[in-house]
Amino acid sequence: VLNLLRILDNPYQDIPMAAVLRSPMVGLDDEELAQIKASNKELPFCAAAYEAMKTAEEGNLYEFYKKYKDLRRQTNELPIHELILKILSETGYGDYAASLPAGEKRAANLRMLVEKAIAYEKTSYKGLFHFVRYIDQLEKYDIDFGEADVTSENADVVHIMTIHKSKGLEFPVVFVSGLSKKFNMMDTKDKLVVHANLGMGLDEILLNPKRRRTNMIKTEIAEHMRREALGEELRVLYVALTRAKEKLLLTGVVEDQAKTLGKYTGNVLKKQPVSYMDRVKANCYLDWLIPALLSYPEKYTIDFVPPKELLTESVEEQGVRRIAYEELRMRIEQVEKKEVEQFIKAFSYEYPYQSETDRKIKYSVSELKHMSMVQQYDSETAEAERPEFLLEEKESYVPEFAKESGSNSEEKALYGVSQGALRGTAVHRVMECMDFAAISELNRSDAQVVKQFVKDELERMNQSGDLPDDMMELVRPSLIEKFVTSEVALRMALAAKKGLLFKEKPFVMTHQEVLVQGIVDVFWMEEDSIVLLDYKTDRVKAAEELVMRYKTQLDLYADALTRIFSTEQKKIQAKESLIYSFALQEVVEV
Repeated sequence: VLNLLRILDNPYQDIPMAAVLRSPMVGLDDEELAQIKASNKELPFCAAAYEAMKTAEEGNLYEFYKKYKDLRRQTNELPIHELILKILSETGYGDYAASLPAGEKRAANLRMLVEKAIAYEKTSYKGLFHFVRYIDQLEKYDIDFGEADVTSENADVVHIMTIHKSKGLEFPVVFVSGLSKKFNMMDTKDKLVVHANLGMGLDEILLNPKRRRTNMIKTEIAEHMRREALGEELRVLYVALTRAKEKLLLTGVVEDQAKTLGKYTGNVLKKQPVSYMDRVKANCYLDWLIPALLSYPEKYTIDFVPPKELLTESVEEQGVRRIAYEELRMRIEQVEKKEVEQFIKAFSYEYPYQSETDRKIKYSVSELKHMSMVQQYDSETAEAERPEFLLEEKESYVPEFAKESGSNSEEKALYGVSQGALRGTAVHRVMECMDFAAISELNRSDAQVVKQFVKDELERMNQSGDLPDDMMELVRPSLIEKFVTSEVALRMALAAKKGLLFKEKPFVMTHQEVLVQGIVDVFWMEEDSIVLLDYKTDRVKAAEELVMRYKTQLDLYADALTRIFSTEQKKIQAKESLIYSFALQEVVEV
């Protein structure tokens, strides 16, 4: 586009003329350019090309010359930006650029050229001649405006920006780095300190002996300015810590791990804010963050990674890549014709069990359960139509930034999973944290006693942080109360008193040549046998639905527990597999 502007200003320029004729605006190839020059050997290329355009009666040159004459006639009438827009439209080059790979960025670059032309026209210089000279000067002194930015806040890219520039924006994952950098307090250390309200503070000059000293007024003004600067830094830190939607990573550099921790641990009070004195003594963001994190050791961990470890990892990674590259290069140099034939034969080999490669090596219990439900229903009913519970979407957490637009419901758009899944998670959390041993001491026939027990348990979990507020709101105490009065709860309580109740135990095992992983909700030992229980919050009308849905899942759990607890001398089996349905409020045998 710039070269076309140059020959519109002056067609007798070799390189711009050749660039335009060779571009998609005209579409000549190298041989056609050579023929133009060969037909007028005595003329420079630009003059020969211009003559060829004027004498052409058909073809690309003829069509281009008509557009060229029309554009050149308007160069004295149109502003530069309108001329560029007309070039893009008349030649179709704007659409062509947008259709290429990275077309969005190419089109944005052309739009930026139009914007630069508009900005140039606001100066005292006007006309195509001056604009072309301006562009030539930029190229001469290597001044580059860079490419147009086509990324948005939600684009799938990494943004690197200052904390100030991030204000008002949010991102799924945020790194806040350089937290050990010292605050800039130079204004408070000058010989003259100036405050808008407190005035000026100067050092005193003593004559006998001659020396300089800081007086009380300057010290107070400087300290006031320092506290104000710290307040501003604290507000900036707040901005940084509130940009992340899902994950926040904080990094900083310290010289000595033990010394750093020792500096903070003496002033840390558990679950208490950082004191005012510690806040005003801070020299960097870490002086606020580390004490705050140390006051909640059960929630946060601080990892120290020595430079040697980072360097070792980097060197090892580069070394492995270099060795692999050298081995490949040497191997290629040693390849002979016979080996080439072997390569061809090897790469043309067709694997006889290709269909098996689509089979996963590792499954979760939920995946096997879902496949089993489909197969079981199809084999039993021989119907093409599936029941509703087989058509439901899997309830899984998808990060907000990875979701597709057009969610099926407002609820999923808000939470990423259904409200039912969240409620189920909350109920499972209550069951995991409940003190079952205490149930054996309850008068379970007294409704008020049971109600108070459940209320106390929920409050205990909430206060300890085991059951956050958002989860607690989803729990229905009446359902928990009903469970506490059930016979299965008493059996679990008696096992808990003996230390034989186990909750939320993960396992991995081999099943039919694939790895299977899962988490058992709860199981306990009775008379050298295992009783397995799974909590379900599914909204069902009959117990048979739960059996059809979860029999495969519980069979896998039972198999896993049998393998774990059995020895060569004694085999311990799961004598019962049970489901407690909170919807039906009853125990279902599987």
